[in-house]
Amino acid sequence: MAIIVSCDCADKEGAYLLDLRKRLHRTPEPAFKEHRTAKLVEEVLVELGLEVSRAAGTGVVGLLRGGKTGPTVAVRADMDALPVTELTGVEWASQEPGMMHACGHDAHMAMALGAAMALAPARRSLAGNVKFIFQPAEEWPGGAKPMIAEGVMDNPDVDMVFAMHVSPDYPAGTIAVEPGYVTAAQDRFTLELTGRGGHAALPHRSVDALAAACEFVTGLQQVVARRVDPLEPAIVHVGTIHAGDAFNIVAGSARMEASVRTLSDETRVLVEQAIRARVDALCAATGVSAVLDYAHSYPSVINSPEPVRVVREAATRALGDGAVTGPARPSMVGEDFAYFARRAPGALIWIGARPDQGEVYPLHHPKFLVPDATVFAGVALWKEIVTSLCV
Repeated sequence: MAIIVSCDCADKEGAYLLDLRKRLHRTPEPAFKEHRTAKLVEEVLVELGLEVSRAAGTGVVGLLRGGKTGPTVAVRADMDALPVTELTGVEWASQEPGMMHACGHDAHMAMALGAAMALAPARRSLAGNVKFIFQPAEEWPGGAKPMIAEGVMDNPDVDMVFAMHVSPDYPAGTIAVEPGYVTAAQDRFTLELTGRGGHAALPHRSVDALAAACEFVTGLQQVVARRVDPLEPAIVHVGTIHAGDAFNIVAGSARMEASVRTLSDETRVLVEQAIRARVDALCAATGVSAVLDYAHSYPSVINSPEPVRVVREAATRALGDGAVTGPARPSMVGEDFAYFARRAPGALIWIGARPDQGEVYPLHHPKFLVPDATVFAGVALWKEIVTSLCV
């Protein structure tokens, strides 16, 4: 598949875009420290003649104003990398020890930059505007919310917002997009239990925080199994637990960390209430005291029907019959595009990144790498989505 960014020099500009992608991939940066990344994105957007501004520190916004009145369409691409040591073996692998674009954010940025390259020369024919939003800190702790607070969805107000995320579940050149829930709300909690330590031979004189912690973890299974509607997805997962110092000492304290994932807002509230009630019951039953730190993170992404329709029709035109695959089931991963999609009608699109040959690696794997064909397909789709809305 060939990228068509201008009728005169598609090959030249396509090679330039792939070089940009490789430069972004070589220099991954963590959340809110995407300084070199932001600088490179800014340089490209300024060269294209867009109105460029900053938000949330390292976030970049490029506004392409059309020649005629029409809607404002937002294209969001995330920028941050992960603390993963790259093992892909490519010549343009990460040059930053322990950091890698293992979630495809380098490709997301390249696709958005390619769309800006494709659309900028035709700005006078566009009936509307395009906001290219390059967002920091998607992985954690989240850059969408502070960008919105600083007005990136305003002046001009965004009428529809879109994002693409690469997925090795689908072949390059295809997409999957559905209305409704796409990703889960992602919360977490830390629970610290304090009992009274003592000698293992005299347990009645102690309050065993380790035993209480074990009881709590086991009881948590009842939250999803008996409090949540079986047709409502929910996950409560304890990832760490630390307690005790020796085999013959009753542990006086215990600490655990857990992840909570839900789709609906109602189930999200229900699960939190159930967990809090279990903490109170544990204290009453065992004599431990507890400090629960329950942190809300991203809500679930909910795709609106109209943007989904736009994407499906655009994909068929840009990528051909059969490009729209699915149905795409909701995923229990988190995505802070949720904040954008709750501010304006939006759609998160899964774009295929499965290689033609070789082993298929999942997102966040040290050998995950987005094929060039995915970048080209993303540019073509972005261009078709925007032009279909701004005619």
